[in-house]
Amino acid sequence: MSALLGIIAAGIAFLSWGFGDFALQRTIRRIGSLDTLFYVSAFGGIVLLPFVWKDIPYLFSDYHALELLGFAILVGFISAVLNFESFKRGKLAVIEPVMSSELVVTALISIVFIREKVTTSQILLMLIVFMGILLTMIRVVAPRWWWPWGKRGIIERGVLYAAMGAVVMSLYNVFIGLSSRATNPLITIWFTHLVIAFVVLLWLTYRGQSSALFQWGMRRWKLILGASALDTSAWIAYAAAALFLPIAITIAITESYVVLAAMLGIFINKERLARHQVIGGALALVAAIVLAVVSTR
Repeated sequence: MSALLGIIAAGIAFLSWGFGDFALQRTIRRIGSLDTLFYVSAFGGIVLLPFVWKDIPYLFSDYHALELLGFAILVGFISAVLNFESFKRGKLAVIEPVMSSELVVTALISIVFIREKVTTSQILLMLIVFMGILLTMIRVVAPRWWWPWGKRGIIERGVLYAAMGAVVMSLYNVFIGLSSRATNPLITIWFTHLVIAFVVLLWLTYRGQSSALFQWGMRRWKLILGASALDTSAWIAYAAAALFLPIAITIAITESYVVLAAMLGIFINKERLARHQVIGGALALVAAIVLAVVSTR
């Protein structure tokens, strides 16, 4: 029964992240990365407060939980900045498969440091995901005068931010899972979101951009609200799933959200990809789905 609850929670995270990343990209391109990060984080900090109010005194009396949450906040902030910048610069259909590499890194961290067990088939599928990601990252362009030897491959816009963000996000996935086990999913997401929002607000105020921040909030409140609600719901569901399932399996299931987000990028944003990028993206996404299925058996 507990495994079923974990799978249901992971499924909710899959849907919320799939539509959420699509909404986040639109929000970021209209109001900017840091502004979006503030509103998404502030939403979680405000909306979840009534549900965690009674647990706050216990949180600040638990040094181990605070230590885990501190690490989660640090890596969460860095990964959010990198991922949001990749959304701003790149194509969603390219960025999503690259970001799915967090599946591999998260699983490796959980295996090596938390001692979670995986099978040979799971490791093989992780390698296939990585190979697909490499194909998706490269865009072939025509020769230039300084490169007369034919077509060459270059990195797609936003991919380096997405790749770095995926590595850091892997640490965030692990710390969120561990923090949820040390406390509970709601207070974990509330505390991390609240602190990140506060840090971003301080930075924007220091740079004299706080007035523009709130002006964007009034102009684009519907877009901001939708993206914030989806992202917060996804993280709550992921944290809840990590209570019932190993972190490696939880991330394997939820990571299939990239299929949904990438399809939205192709069909709604009308993003165009080269043949090898389509093959690489499909390879990475299908392997991620198969890995999720295999991991639930």
